Amino acid sequence: MTKYRLKKQVADIMPGEIILFNDYWHREADIEVYQFINDYLSFLFAKFKDEWFEEIDERWKPKNIQEFFFFNSKGKTTCSNWIDKCEKHQDRYKFGNCFQTKEQAEQARDLIRETLINFNKN
Repeated sequence: MTKYRLKKQVADIMPGEIILFNDYWHREADIEVYQFINDYLSFLFAKFKDEWFEEIDERWKPKNIQEFFFFNSKGKTTCSNWIDKCEKHQDRYKFGNCFQTKEQAEQARDLIRETLINFNKN
């Protein structure tokens, strides 16, 4: 579930509070106010996502020069040192192919391999 941080105040919800759109906004208030705030937040998200909300990325990301693991297109697990300005490293992170341990990289690789094999079955 993706989390977002509110950038601007909405009713009594202050900037910086975390918003989860899969659930209603939980507050001690009467149900009509509660429903109105939830509907309003949903409207703002649909129309002004970038202006009102900041996505919170809770994934692990290596620091500059820190060791990390990934798997290549042949399925080989590889270790490298993170370079912030390296486009290949940024692409791996964006795709989700960036792990703290070799075991995590292998587990993800195996899951993706199984998914692709099953996807291509007739």
